[in-house]
Amino acid sequence: MVAVLAVLLGGVAQVRFDTSFSSLFDQGTREGRDYAGVQKSFGAEPITVLVERPGEPKALLKSATLPALLKLEGELAGLDDAAVVYGPATVLNQIAASAQKFIVQVTGTRDGLRQRAVKEAKERGATDAEAAAAGDRALVPFDERYGALLTQGLPAGLPTLRNQNFIDATAYGKDGKPRPELRFVVPDSTSVAILVRPREGLDQDAERRLESQIHGVLRQDPIPGSHVLVTGPAVVLQALAVDVQGQLPLLAVLAVVAVATMLLLGHRRDLRSPRRAARLLVPLLASLGAVLVLTSVLGWADVPATLGLLTLLPVLLGVGTDVPVYLSRLGKDRRLAVAALATGAGFYSTALSPVPFVRGLGLLLGTGVLLAAAIGWFLPAVEPQQRPAAVARTATTPRFPVRTLRALTLVAAVVAAAGWAVLPSIGITSDPASLASGLGALDDAHRAQDRLGAISEIDVLLRGDALSPAALAWSTKAAEAVIVHDADRLKPISSPASLLGFLGPTPTTEQVRSAVQLLPAYLLGVAVAPDGQSSVLSYGLRADDVAGQQDLVDSLRRLLPPPPRDTTVSVTGVPVLASAQLQELERSRVSANVIGVLVPSLVLLLLLGRSRWRDSALAASAAVIATGTGFLLLWTAGIAFTPLTLALGSLTAAVGCEFSVVLGSRQGEDSRRGVLLAAGACLAGYLSLAVSGLDVIRDFGLVLAGSVVLGYASSRLVTAAWVPTGAADGGTARGGVRQADSDPAAHDDGPADARRPSPAMTRSATT
Repeated sequence: MVAVLAVLLGGVAQVRFDTSFSSLFDQGTREGRDYAGVQKSFGAEPITVLVERPGEPKALLKSATLPALLKLEGELAGLDDAAVVYGPATVLNQIAASAQKFIVQVTGTRDGLRQRAVKEAKERGATDAEAAAAGDRALVPFDERYGALLTQGLPAGLPTLRNQNFIDATAYGKDGKPRPELRFVVPDSTSVAILVRPREGLDQDAERRLESQIHGVLRQDPIPGSHVLVTGPAVVLQALAVDVQGQLPLLAVLAVVAVATMLLLGHRRDLRSPRRAARLLVPLLASLGAVLVLTSVLGWADVPATLGLLTLLPVLLGVGTDVPVYLSRLGKDRRLAVAALATGAGFYSTALSPVPFVRGLGLLLGTGVLLAAAIGWFLPAVEPQQRPAAVARTATTPRFPVRTLRALTLVAAVVAAAGWAVLPSIGITSDPASLASGLGALDDAHRAQDRLGAISEIDVLLRGDALSPAALAWSTKAAEAVIVHDADRLKPISSPASLLGFLGPTPTTEQVRSAVQLLPAYLLGVAVAPDGQSSVLSYGLRADDVAGQQDLVDSLRRLLPPPPRDTTVSVTGVPVLASAQLQELERSRVSANVIGVLVPSLVLLLLLGRSRWRDSALAASAAVIATGTGFLLLWTAGIAFTPLTLALGSLTAAVGCEFSVVLGSRQGEDSRRGVLLAAGACLAGYLSLAVSGLDVIRDFGLVLAGSVVLGYASSRLVTAAWVPTGAADGGTARGGVRQADSDPAAHDDGPADARRPSPAMTRSATT
């Protein structure tokens, strides 16, 4: 046991968390592949370092401040996991270097043209004066082409970071606002942004190290008098991972204490015996063992744990105790094994979810329920209380007439039908930001959004020869179409058109090549891949509801002109992934919940056999009623689905079918108390999630708790109405009511002493 426990804890110690975009969105879809393509060519989702000096316009781009800013950007670019760093000082420095290079090239080319013309004139026999005139004439076309450009640049002075006139002329327009092509690093006159794009394919641990290194660089080389904020979608997800790891121990302890308390309260009479009280916790040990095994397997297999692991332990501690509780009260029964299989199958059906971490949670819960049932089956549980058969199975008078109960069942069925009818109209919230609701990092992201005008990014990816004249012309037309139609919702960040727009609307191939050599590769890389085989038009987007983003993405796709020949175009980015996922959730919400109800019902029908078809039908009815009522309550309260609560059908049907099977199998007090105790343990585990600081986890726990109440109520109602209390496992009485067993003691109306078990029976039971 010590060796096994050491192996399990060794695996648990190696578990790593992953709340990155890969755990939130399916990477196998077309949108996921497009997003991966952008990351490969241009780096992952950027970490934004926002530097502010409120009330001091242009103070951050002063010649005295830029060297410190340039040093900071250089140190950030030197971090191992940073693919590229874009900052205002580096951009201006690159532009200055390119401008100097351009002046040298223009001057050298001009001198070369004059000398060549003079030499050729002398070779033809011209005099010195005639040769000089020929040289002057050769410069006329060149001066006409480049003279205006040089004249415009001369008032700014020398292109260096020490020249404030050059800095102002380059970074700001005549209206004093940042130039459009530089707004991705100079959002306004009082702030600048440094974008650190991580390398493609980093896991969450590497991203966390990179963020920590960024903070270390900022502490070592601060910008005097400035306020610095590190934010971005990746930073928010990092904060989510840290919060998940911090909450897990607390939720685990609360869940263990709550479930243990519920189990002990359910056996209050046995608490006077310490040995028996300790054995009452066997169901909790079984579910804890299942949690340890699953978590250890994740650790040893190096499979990252997603957000679902935070909910796994409390949920599995609750629902995993069900079968062991039944075993402790009713003894080993084939139908209990079937009920466990049906519950596991119900959880497995959530694997149909398009959300990766929900799929993972369903697989873990299904496997955990089966593991807990298997462990509980072989652990030495407390013996079921020995009662005379007459007491355990004698029919009792129901509290309500059967007709009344059946009428209530029909009313509940009508209510459930209304719930299933309104299911398509219940809203769905699948925005990644909603997962981090309640975190301080999300507040920082919103603050940065107010300053930058955007926090998320949509990219228009063009694959093919991105530097051909046709591709540049398409880029210009696409940028104009987007701005004309969606200027109020999309903020231009960068594009080939903004960087090479000085070439005019119809540049030649030669002009494009010359411009590419002229522009610094550092700046061109914002919009054009290093191999020139893809380009991107990037637009900033405010965090909005995903439904609104979905309309925007559809509008953007309609606006884009047809791409040039031998190229393809796609719209990608986190908002696009969220919109595609929302569409998939909306399409599958009905089918997923129907399947979640059908799967456990079919398992019961197949494994219980034809002779028990009524038990399967009643279990399915209870599941349908409980799930439909839950939908109606959510719709009435105006509560939207989350990716977790959208699996309500599977989760409710699983416990509803299980409760119905146990209640229908034995109509003694042990069955009812066993189901009540199991439901209480589930509630205790689920409600422990309500203390989570994450809104999505807290809401999930409350919805699960409600599903247990509905599942218990519906199963009690259905079994009481259609399998009257007192029916046993034997034959069928008049009117279809199942009789008690043929044990004479079950029908003995004699004195109490006559109903006592004989000494032989007592010895046999003791043995």
